[in-house]
Amino acid sequence: MLAKIRNLLGRAPSARLPQLPIGQRIYAIGDIHGRLDLFERLIEAIERDDAQRNSAHSLVILLGDLIDRGPDSAGVLARARQWARERDVEFIQGNHEEMLLVSRDKLDAFRSFLKFGGRETILSYGMDPQFVMDAELDELQRAAMEAIPQDDFDFIDGFQKMIRVGDYVFVHAGDTGAYMHGRLTAIGLQGSERWFIQACESEDGITVQVAAEAHA
Repeated sequence: MLAKIRNLLGRAPSARLPQLPIGQRIYAIGDIHGRLDLFERLIEAIERDDAQRNSAHSLVILLGDLIDRGPDSAGVLARARQWARERDVEFIQGNHEEMLLVSRDKLDAFRSFLKFGGRETILSYGMDPQFVMDAELDELQRAAMEAIPQDDFDFIDGFQKMIRVGDYVFVHAGDTGAYMHGRLTAIGLQGSERWFIQACESEDGITVQVAAEAHA
């Protein structure tokens, strides 16, 4: 999978490598989709990697879709907010966060939200599974919007659409299958260097892989 990511980031042999400003280091994390277990291990791996490198201003960027599909969207949002109190973290709003916000007062949007993983999100806020299964759509919408704290809505509403640092522009992007394949990936950036950190679900638990990008 890491090799596949490298191919997606491929460049023409003669092209200049993109650069970050001197003294800046960034870790960008793809779609978490409610996988708090993978997120926790990736946080540990990033902090360990950051501590082992030279001194720099270190920034984490979460690239959107923190919620939906996986089992603990509420936990992911809480952990992300906690991490942002401990270090410099920026957030980009993904389509799943946007769907949740629109779902507050649009029933059709709420129906789509449920279809694309929102049911798992509202269950993560402690809603009764039988009620979620049996309730009429409008009744479920009202109950779900009451179950999700206003602080979480405000937090998501404050996410950015785009972040630009040096030669890089960060926008919402796909994941490496966190909710489906059990892999959550971060890319590390400093100067023209790029490396990958991945938390992977396996029979032995969650393992971490770190690999530098190979240049042709």
